[in-house]
Amino acid sequence: MDNAELRPTTRDLYGYLLRRFIKPTFEAVTLAEIDDVMVEDWLANLRTRPKLSRSTIAKAYRLLARILGAAVKQRYILHTTWRIEGAGKEHAAEMRCASPEQINALADAVAPRYRALVLVAGYGGLRWGELVGLRRHRVDLTAGTVQVAEQVTEINGQFRRSAPKSEAGLRSVALPRFVVGALKEHLATWAEPGAAGLFFPAAEGGWMRRSNFRRRVWLPATKAVGVEGLRFHDLRHSAATLAAAAGATTKELMARIGHSTHEAAIRYQHVMDGRDAAIAEALDALGGRVVSVHSAKSKRGMGWRAEGTQRARAKRGERTGEQGRAADQRESRSGRRDLNPRPPAPKAGALPNCATSRRLGPLTCGDSSLRQDGGRAQRSFTTCFGYRTCSLRVRFGRNGEAHGTA
Repeated sequence: MDNAELRPTTRDLYGYLLRRFIKPTFEAVTLAEIDDVMVEDWLANLRTRPKLSRSTIAKAYRLLARILGAAVKQRYILHTTWRIEGAGKEHAAEMRCASPEQINALADAVAPRYRALVLVAGYGGLRWGELVGLRRHRVDLTAGTVQVAEQVTEINGQFRRSAPKSEAGLRSVALPRFVVGALKEHLATWAEPGAAGLFFPAAEGGWMRRSNFRRRVWLPATKAVGVEGLRFHDLRHSAATLAAAAGATTKELMARIGHSTHEAAIRYQHVMDGRDAAIAEALDALGGRVVSVHSAKSKRGMGWRAEGTQRARAKRGERTGEQGRAADQRESRSGRRDLNPRPPAPKAGALPNCATSRRLGPLTCGDSSLRQDGGRAQRSFTTCFGYRTCSLRVRFGRNGEAHGTA
């Protein structure tokens, strides 16, 4: 565990869990003696403590499992036979998000030097450590962006500078124009001088302490606005939720908030109060407009076709009715004249023994020397009473009569 690459805050958390919850029970026990019964008794004892959250218990269990896993890897023990199903799973509480009206009210309720801090957190989604470590040269007022490249953590009263929580935390965040306006005012009044100066310094200079800000600034503001219990970190949840409501995709949300997994970003894509009804109204307006336009075009198009066809035919001097439809058959659908038109129907009685019916009697077509082959024959007639070129498929029946279709 000492060689593991742990962030300072994670190492501090592990030390706390080890001192408070793991060592009191397992310090005097050998690794080989730890079994599922002992771990279940330990978890049951932790769950009886009223002020201990389920999340903390899950973290302690995962740390114990990691320690035993490292013991197996280092061959201190051969294997671990116990696994308590679901013991290491954290059930995150429902996130609390502030509305834009509440964020703006909080920004007005805090002291003026903290107004821009609240707005950037509420609309940009920066973490507390990223805001505290933000420097002047990372803020581009012309482009309206903030570059996140470092953060500051406070452990046991000591400040530590480090890179963001993950590689995805290295990002550029675009801010609304009204937030950029607040940053301009803040830069001219409260930011430290110099390009490397802190953008949000404490009133006495240097990095702000989270406990002091919470006690002196945040808690009184939430009480004044009527959102008691809202954490400063909830402003980050609010910014992500507002971005999702504004139409940000999961990938865009990951880049804006600095998350490396889809699961973390999807948490913010839940339905806001009243948002579902707004979506339904927007769909109703969109769908109704499309249907009405389509209906109007259909009616207008039908009327134009009926009138325009008659006018075009009259201009060309063509005949209408049955004669007009016969003329239309001589043209293809594209409007060009058909080079291989279908011949007109023969007059009644003109071809008594040819393709005037599907069942033919003895064929008497001109040049009709038919060849019988295995009960079937096929012949192309170059002349059929001198009236057209036709092709008949002929089948001879058992009685020698030929039957065919054109």
